Amino acid sequence: MEEENGQKIFRWHGVAGEYEPYLWGTTPRNFSPCGTVLDRNAVQLMSNPDRHFSYFAQVQPLIEEALFVPFHVSGEAVGTIWVISHAQSRRFDAEDARVLTTLGEFAAAAYQAVSGMIALKGIIATIRQPLVVLDGSLRIRLASQSFYEHFQVSPVVTEGQYLYQLGDGQWNIPALRSLLEDILPKETVLDNFKLTHDFPSLGRRVMLLNARKLLREGNPAGLILLAIEDITVRKNIEEELLRSNEDSQRFAYVAAHDLRSPLNASMALLELVDRNAKATMEEDDRHSPSPGPALSGCGH
Repeated sequence: MEEENGQKIFRWHGVAGEYEPYLWGTTPRNFSPCGTVLDRNAVQLMSNPDRHFSYFAQVQPLIEEALFVPFHVSGEAVGTIWVISHAQSRRFDAEDARVLTTLGEFAAAAYQAVSGMIALKGIIATIRQPLVVLDGSLRIRLASQSFYEHFQVSPVVTEGQYLYQLGDGQWNIPALRSLLEDILPKETVLDNFKLTHDFPSLGRRVMLLNARKLLREGNPAGLILLAIEDITVRKNIEEELLRSNEDSQRFAYVAAHDLRSPLNASMALLELVDRNAKATMEEDDRHSPSPGPALSGCGH
């Protein structure tokens, strides 16, 4: 059921057989066999519906009998599945109703899965960090645009593929695969798992990986949300800073050693000069004559 020009309508999203040319055709919600099915929320069997819904008289071949079943989303009937007979000799029975009801349940599950995935895809598309949604077998259900751009892959060759088969096996990393396979059955988490790997298209990259179980209505087994942060540039900067710091420490040690060497030599020289000066003064004192008695007289 949809809304068009302010009116609720039913649109035929899937048609096979004689009515295939009417794919995407519409009928009004308040005046249609599908509307009756939703109002009663039960299986309905109708003969010659054109006698009540006159617009079916214009659709060829005419409907002799039609069997309708509702399908539900979150407990609410939101659409129908129906099978049509164009011959008076073909009539529907209880077994047909049972099979069609089972088909309706399957259609409801498929509708919820597709709707939920579309909503999830819309959310993921707004996130700049590379993200991947995996099922329990590690098959990629969808990925963010940033993932496609960063790892230079396309949705066509990505979605539906196993993670470990993606890009000629560039994600076939046993340690990572083992950790991811434990998330759903053991309800574990993956926190800041550092991965260093050589990618054919990117070269050597360092990444932090985080993964969580993602629960969705209608899928009790859950999915895995894998977030990828490429920290290669940051890691390179940290290593460069570390190398610079080590170089600075080595330079400081060498400089301090070089400064101490001439200073030590100067101190040794000063001590030698001082010792020599003291020795000379002592030697001079030993050889100097002692002063005699004072003389006085008068000249004539």
